[in-house]
Amino acid sequence: MLELLDSRDVLLCSDSKSSYRGFDLMFDFAHETINAGKEHTRGIYHVQNVNAYGSRLKKWLVRFHRVSTKYPNSYLG
Repeated sequence: MLELLDSRDVLLCSDSKSSYRGFDLMFDFAHETINAGKEHTRGIYHVQNVNAYGSRLKKWLVRFHRVSTKYPNSYLG
């Protein structure tokens, strides 16, 4: 899927973890980092939607008592 994206049209917003820096360099994405410990937004950029989605997903997965990691897309469909 990533090969279909034009890197000029992609902006990666993330927290300040260094692993994201390698990802944006590998795929030549623009990258805006936000230190979530100190700020939640920077202008129009924020990571709260992704953080909230991850939190809701983890809470939802609890009911399945250790779902299989072999087919994660089946759960998200």
